[in-house]
Amino acid sequence: MDSAHPKLFVSYCWSSEDHKQWVIQLCSELRGDGVDVLLDVWDLKEGNDKYAYMERMVTDASISKVILISDRLYAEKADGREGGVGTETQIVSKEMYEGQDQSKFVAVLPERDTNGFPYLPTYYSARIYIDLSHPGPTYAEEYERLVRWIYDKPLHVKPPIGEAPRFLSDDSDERTGTEGSNRRAIDALRKGHVHAIEYTREYFARVTASLQTRKLTRKPDVEFDDLVFDDIESMLPLRNQVLDAISALVRYQPEDHASLALHGFIESMLPLMEPTADARSWDHSDFDNHRFFIHEIFLHTTALLLSASVFDGLAALLTSRFYAPTVSGDATRPTVGFGEIVQPTPSLDRRNARLKLQRMSLRADLLVDRTSSSDSSVDDLLQADFALFLRATFDRLRGDKTADWFPVSLVYASRKYGPFEAFARCESASFFSRFKQVVGIDTKDEMVAFVTDITNERALVPRFGLRALNVAGLSGVENICAWP
Repeated sequence: MDSAHPKLFVSYCWSSEDHKQWVIQLCSELRGDGVDVLLDVWDLKEGNDKYAYMERMVTDASISKVILISDRLYAEKADGREGGVGTETQIVSKEMYEGQDQSKFVAVLPERDTNGFPYLPTYYSARIYIDLSHPGPTYAEEYERLVRWIYDKPLHVKPPIGEAPRFLSDDSDERTGTEGSNRRAIDALRKGHVHAIEYTREYFARVTASLQTRKLTRKPDVEFDDLVFDDIESMLPLRNQVLDAISALVRYQPEDHASLALHGFIESMLPLMEPTADARSWDHSDFDNHRFFIHEIFLHTTALLLSASVFDGLAALLTSRFYAPTVSGDATRPTVGFGEIVQPTPSLDRRNARLKLQRMSLRADLLVDRTSSSDSSVDDLLQADFALFLRATFDRLRGDKTADWFPVSLVYASRKYGPFEAFARCESASFFSRFKQVVGIDTKDEMVAFVTDITNERALVPRFGLRALNVAGLSGVENICAWP
């Protein structure tokens, strides 16, 4: 087939002179659109064998398409097997039912009956046709369908098949029972459903309930750090599912609604990091799987809020307190700040030592490696950790002795000297005026003084081995508000 000029055979009936001219006009239009049309009035000369000409529609391999222009007389002669149309019908119907290529033939309607029904041969009545019986816009649309069919360029192309959904590949014992609730929440958020927040809160509640079932039980002859590590890995599909919901929440809901829903979700998970009030025996490492998961979710949530420039919502999340009596350990003050989300994970430290991995931080390795299956980049995650460190440090210097945040992942930024993206954008005074609330400061001078205080107070600067974090460089403090 010549894809540049596909060859088309036309089967029709000489019903009237007007109909013949209609056919010629249609074929002329098609030739104008690059179609090599075979029409008897052009190609069948005196002395030619008309039956051999008819058979060319199936014997000539270069003819890729055949149109059947089916008016009233064509349909009658096809059903009665009369004349040339009857002969062509025998050829076409046999080829349509026995041939391999079902897309070679299509009926084209030049008219309909008085009741609006198409004139079609009986053998063709169940097949799709192209309707050129109406003038105006409808004709143009149907004519385009015809041309696309001839060129095998349909308007609606089946999209490429993708990968199977992640939840299908999860082992049955790793399913959380939250998949349906997750899809309902995301769909409601995207469509702006009036109860989208309620669907989202319901989903978050199911996630928390699912996490409560993942309490690790020590087993004889099994290293506990293996259990923790394996469970962290097995929670990756759930983490991705949660982040998809948070991403939709941040994208489609007002900042105040999103931050309130996120606050409630984080608050509901915090008790999972500590023993319950009635626990009789436990070890700090018993909760390492939950501690890692909640920490990771909060880091990615911060990264998503920063990437979307949802600074009001992030500031609201960082300034609010979480009701978590078992975490605070103080009955007189049962609320905690976001800094309590970073809890030690001793089992990961033990694993690093036991397997002689010689990693600066196995926890940081896991956090960074797992960004590959999320929408956040490594830099997004590191920037979030840095912003949380600055905010907690600012609150601490301002008098909140409970405020603390060790930026675990920034071991990967110990050799980075330029500012993170959001901080680099603070060269713009306009951007800085919106971003500053994330850190908690009010003015450029206050930011410069704050970074200077951290740098001068060595105890405040995170260290990774022999390297101290370059707070001034990562914050781009020298260039803040350099232009409007």
